[in-house]
Amino acid sequence: SSGINAEYGRNEVFNIAFKEPITLTTLLLEISSILDSPISFDHEVTTDSSYHLYPSSARGQLDISKAETLLGFKPTPLKSAVRKTVQFYEKAQSTFDDERYKVVTELSNAIGTDKTRVKFLSMVQAEAIAGRKVRDEL
Repeated sequence: SSGINAEYGRNEVFNIAFKEPITLTTLLLEISSILDSPISFDHEVTTDSSYHLYPSSARGQLDISKAETLLGFKPTPLKSAVRKTVQFYEKAQSTFDDERYKVVTELSNAIGTDKTRVKFLSMVQAEAIAGRKVRDEL
């Protein structure tokens, strides 16, 4: 059955999370894979020693079995969620030009030195051009 079990689901607290544990390394490598953009680290990084991200706690991975049982919760696999998130941001980059301009301007103004600001803006410009090329090819 789907939905909250009326007898057991009311006034309950549920953990809603991915089934698999997430580390910063795992997340970065997954984004890198989806974007087909290799990533390198300045030092040796393993997923075991990586910084663990929400939704986990200092005591380990959150137990979502209660939500699965009482709510019928089916967690989205991490790869699928990251892919959908990347697709959203790729679409948003081209759809919300005014908002993107405001964010870039605010970030640019927050950067301390002129040299760093110029480098940042040139990176943003290069990314915008690359994004337009990809969209044109699609």
